[in-house]
Amino acid sequence: MTRERRIGEDVRWRGCGLLRLQLRELPSFETGHLWDVREVSGEPLKLYVSRTHTEKPGYLMPGYVPLSHDGAELQAQVDALESIQVATPLRFEGAGGFDGTAYSIIRSGGFHTVAFNWWEKGPAEWSALTEGARSFMEYLRRLEPAPLDTPT
Repeated sequence: MTRERRIGEDVRWRGCGLLRLQLRELPSFETGHLWDVREVSGEPLKLYVSRTHTEKPGYLMPGYVPLSHDGAELQAQVDALESIQVATPLRFEGAGGFDGTAYSIIRSGGFHTVAFNWWEKGPAEWSALTEGARSFMEYLRRLEPAPLDTPT
């Protein structure tokens, strides 16, 4: 990806696969990260990271970096997160602020998508999900970019 793009704009090229899961970590005053888990039929999951643009809020820097990962470990992380049951009443206490970190999980599957967005710890009703997301992001932060000559 050689151009800036808006947060939420999906990438498309032959072989990149469909977006299955996206995790976002968007701190107020630092570079944020978006991790995309993609699937291509019959292949192991693919994993990419993008960084937020520090001078243009709502935009990502050029680049869509494949990450080296153990396929079984990534699948286990995805399965663990996707198995969490979340109570989603439409009436809950909201929170917000100027400092801190916003988080999101977007799960896509064909024409169906669900998104959870929260600030800092998130609603108490979502604690299993927010803790699972933090654990998954800790795993993702430890990964290195994939060498250019190996499949992702």
